[in-house]
Amino acid sequence: MNSTLKTHGPKLLLGITILFTYALLIMGNVVTSTGSGLECPDWPLCHGTVNPPKEIGIWFEWGHRLLGGITGTLIIFSAIYMIKKTSGAVSFLLKLVVGLVCVVVVLGGIVVLTEAPLLDSYKKVMLVSSHIIIAILIFTSMILSFRATFDGGENREKVYSLWLFGIVFFQVILGIFVRYSGASLSCPDWPLCQGSVLPPDYSSAVLLQYVHRLFAYGIFCLTLWRVGMELISGQGRAAPHVLTFCLVATQATVGVLMIWTKLFLPFVILHGAVGFLVLGWVTFRAGPYLVPPVAEVEA
Repeated sequence: MNSTLKTHGPKLLLGITILFTYALLIMGNVVTSTGSGLECPDWPLCHGTVNPPKEIGIWFEWGHRLLGGITGTLIIFSAIYMIKKTSGAVSFLLKLVVGLVCVVVVLGGIVVLTEAPLLDSYKKVMLVSSHIIIAILIFTSMILSFRATFDGGENREKVYSLWLFGIVFFQVILGIFVRYSGASLSCPDWPLCQGSVLPPDYSSAVLLQYVHRLFAYGIFCLTLWRVGMELISGQGRAAPHVLTFCLVATQATVGVLMIWTKLFLPFVILHGAVGFLVLGWVTFRAGPYLVPPVAEVEA
């Protein structure tokens, strides 16, 4: 059995940091969903001060920045702490995380100063999307580092876990482009798309939304199939797969409700929150096959 960290200290530190990172992703989704991305038109201050006007949109954006500052500090502190205590893949991954934090901070400033949240050009869509994608890379990298503080996984889970992680990660990236390119309602109905199984309009927006749906169907079927296989085997190992399927089913249900309600705000925010949770869970499950467990270190 692979040895793991001797104390719970590093696990606790990484775990808290991951929770803050998850909260930051959700808060970012709230900011973009409410159109608050330019409520603080300057950067790094907000309306030229650290105590901006008490308006909800402004404080969505300013709160996002404050939470980002706390989260960024936690990420850098926990990464440096673990880098000193470990070596190999985990150390490399956390060094990469520190670099990505610096990039995402600078990119966040550029997003504001170039008014990218207006999303009125291809370049602005790419800029906002890149900002979120880097944040997701940080999130998944922290989870992989956290998972490496536990023992390794079973070989029988390797292929499925890696495939599921890859597909879900791609689906999340695809969903980001669907969202910020304005393609969310390119297929305004469900389960059909523009009243047909195959959409009559193959514009880039429709195609993007349609492919996103196809991947969602694939993930739903794959996780349901795995639950069935585990239950049939009767080996008592179905619980984590049932959890995976429940998360995926919840995400799919909220996605359908988004379409039916024409992007009702609570469903839009919940869709993002559950999506990030699904990604975090499948990353944790695939962790042992991507980053080997770390050797024992002292706290």
